[in-house]
Amino acid sequence: MPRFVILLHEPGPASSQPEHFDFMLETQEHTFLATWRWDRIPTQSTTFHAIQLPPHRLAYLDYEGTISGGRGRVTRCVTGLYTKIISLDDSQWEIKLKSDQLQGTLNATCLKGTNWQFRIKLN
Repeated sequence: MPRFVILLHEPGPASSQPEHFDFMLETQEHTFLATWRWDRIPTQSTTFHAIQLPPHRLAYLDYEGTISGGRGRVTRCVTGLYTKIISLDDSQWEIKLKSDQLQGTLNATCLKGTNWQFRIKLN
C-alpha cells in the first residue's frame, strides 16, 4: 500500500507562510508526493479547505529536520498507509487512511486551481 505523511511545517525567515501541516501522499507515478497545506490535523469528522502545493520529493516521507534556504523546519506528526493509490493528475478521489494516529475515509475534490475541499470521516 502507498504511504502518507503529515508534517508540521514551522516556517523560517525565508518563508511567507504561517505555521501549517503538509499532508503528503505517495502517488502512482512514484516520483513525487502530492502535497496540500492543512491548517490543522482533523481530530473529528469534518469538512475543510486546503491549498495544493507543488509536488514534494519522496524523501519527505521519512524526513524531519531543517529545510534548506531558510524555509524552516518540519516534524513528522502522522505516518501511515492509504488505499487506492492516486495520481498527481486526479482532481477527485477517496482513500482510506490507516495509521496509529489517524484512521478514516478522506474525500478530496479540487474546487478551482489549487483550492481543494477535504471531507474526513474518522473511525
